[in-house]
Amino acid sequence: MKKTILLIDAGYLHPILREEGIFYDANMIAQIAKDCCVADEELHKILYYNCDSFDPIDKKTGKPFFYLLKHKNGAKLVKKDNKLIAELQQKDLFAIRLGVLKFEGWTNTDKTGKPKFRQKGVDMRIGLDMAHLAHQGKIDRIILITADTDFIPAMKYVRKANIQVVIAKLGGRHLTPDLTMHTDFIRPIELTKYQKKTINYAIND
Repeated sequence: MKKTILLIDAGYLHPILREEGIFYDANMIAQIAKDCCVADEELHKILYYNCDSFDPIDKKTGKPFFYLLKHKNGAKLVKKDNKLIAELQQKDLFAIRLGVLKFEGWTNTDKTGKPKFRQKGVDMRIGLDMAHLAHQGKIDRIILITADTDFIPAMKYVRKANIQVVIAKLGGRHLTPDLTMHTDFIRPIELTKYQKKTINYAIND
């Protein structure tokens, strides 16, 4: 059996599920994680990377983000993320790694549009965890749910440590040649079966 760790980049996974019309909760994400593994793999840990909340204060105005944002939209977003993270923390094998969600302005300069956010610290945590796993030398395989080429240096590092790298290919999503050339296995994950469970897992509007 291959001792295996699964790393989930929520910033990549969640938009794909929404695009596919798949409404997710902790049970759905746990099922997807389970389906990423095959018979010869012994799953030891699921590392889930996401952002928990907004920065508390806007440096330009000195005001909290709940003042800057439309209150309903801001409260709604934070409430959903916290609930999902709290539920995943109770799931078997899940460990949560949180970055920070940075506010980067509005889609319209007059603030009539939607707020724009960017994750900070998530990529760094994924890369550091991969390097740490390679240094420990206790696992055989890492499965990644991501398509971010920023992880290529970390992928190279763990492969040099004789750890195999698997990329989960979600539905028909494209994976760049730069990414796949540093991967040992591409594992297709069919998403249509999760669409059938939408009514049972719905949490999004």
